[in-house]
Parts: sequence; C-alpha cells; structure tokens
Amino acid sequence: MAMPDFAASEFRPDGATYVKGVVTQSNKPVRSVWVIASQSGNEKGRALTGDDGKYYIGNLYAGAYDVVVFQGKQQIFSAQINLPENRLFNINITPPRAFKSRRYLKFTAWPEVRTSRPR
Repeated sequence: MAMPDFAASEFRPDGATYVKGVVTQSNKPVRSVWVIASQSGNEKGRALTGDDGKYYIGNLYAGAYDVVVFQGKQQIFSAQINLPENRLFNINITPPRAFKSRRYLKFTAWPEVRTSRPR
C-alpha cells in the first residue's frame, strides 16, 4: 500500500494548521515586525519576522482569523484570512501616504524689512 504524498509539516492528527508567509514593503523584506493572528478578538498566535521577512504561526485551527502587523506599537496592516485555505499568506505593506493639510502647508510671509537709502 502506497503512502499519500504530503509534506510532514502539513499533517497534524489533531487538525491544527498554520499560516506562514513573507512581509514585504516596496519588494524588500520587513524585519522585526509582529504578525498576530486572532479570532473574535482573542489572540491565537504571533510571530516576529526575521531578517528575511518570513513568519510562521502554528497551532491554529480551521476558521476565519484577523491578521494584523505591528511595527513597534503602530499597526501597519490588517486583513482577514480563512484557514486552511490561506496557509500561505504573503503580506505587502504599502507605504503611508504623505499627510497634506493646509495647516502645515500654509506659508507665513516674512516681515517686511525697510532699508533706508543713503541720500
């Protein structure tokens, strides 16, 4: 009898699965950011990306998960995934848009300087 062809890391007798991928920004890996998976507001797992931007969160079960990425205390990405369909989930962080406001672009004229001409 032939054994089924599957990767050992994909088989879990208890039904648990995983999510893994690479976090990038402008086609470059993003290192040292937290990728967090949660269900109904309860954290189920987290991983810190390596120098190559890769992450792996194991011991997850089938279902919908919220995935967020934090850089320091700032959330820089969020999405919802379904497992096991989205086990490979690459994350592309879009750079923040420049904040433009008239308040910051307002130009204040220099005070008028009068010079006296010699007679």
